[in-house]
Amino acid sequence: MSTQVIAPADETLQHELDLLEEGLVEEFCPPLDPDEVRRCCVDAVASFDWAEIRSYIVVLVEHDLRQKLRRVRAATELAAVNRRGGAADATRSSGVGPTDVGDGRDQASTT
Repeated sequence: MSTQVIAPADETLQHELDLLEEGLVEEFCPPLDPDEVRRCCVDAVASFDWAEIRSYIVVLVEHDLRQKLRRVRAATELAAVNRRGGAADATRSSGVGPTDVGDGRDQASTT
């Protein structure tokens, strides 16, 4: 991690977190800023400071980070579309509009 937040005795854990951070930066940048992804990584690891058992921290951190970074990326991409004035075009071309949110069942199968 760009900022070490794990005790020195947990060098293996730190190495795994470093690899996770590198992979997430590669996956989410661009459109996200690498510093923003790194900051999210540090925050996510810090949120598990209370954990006495460290065995699953990497898995838990990765799960939380992916959820958060997907939301941030989606918001960033939507903002970019809106800035370009293409929000209406994006919903038309995808076939999904503001009122097309349902329970996931195919509309044709309900008739």
